[in-house]
Amino acid sequence: MIENSRSGIPPKLDPEELQLRASPRRVVRFRRGVIIAIAALGSGAVFGVTMIALQGPALRIRDQAED
Repeated sequence: MIENSRSGIPPKLDPEELQLRASPRRVVRFRRGVIIAIAALGSGAVFGVTMIALQGPALRIRDQAED
């Protein structure tokens, strides 16, 4: 009697074949030295642009007079 009621149920599938979600994306790892170098270059660029912006007009006029 129990066998007759279970005859309509499909057999169990292998749990390893079932996936409920996609595989996780590949992890990207950065080297510590690369991150430090990028931060140093960025800081140097900001410092350089700031120094150029803070220069007085006298320095720019003197450069133009020499040409």
